[in-house]
Amino acid sequence: MEWTLSALLNNQACLKTAQKEIDTITGFERMINDSDLGHLPYLQGVINETLRMYPVAPLLVPRESSEDCIVGGYRVPKGSMLVVNI
Repeated sequence: MEWTLSALLNNQACLKTAQKEIDTITGFERMINDSDLGHLPYLQGVINETLRMYPVAPLLVPRESSEDCIVGGYRVPKGSMLVVNI
């Protein structure tokens, strides 16, 4: 949750869009609850993107590259330590 708030505070346009969506669904009388999330696609997208950028799941065990290779256009030299984000 902290990363989502940080991302929104650093992007005022996204914050205003999320705020407008929330205000449209909940009005000004109440807070968001779990049943509202299905009606807030923009906010869901913001949360999903935050989880993609700052995952809560652990990283895989580090691996060592056994040979020189190219992955996604990047050169990975033999002996490089690789950490894969799951």
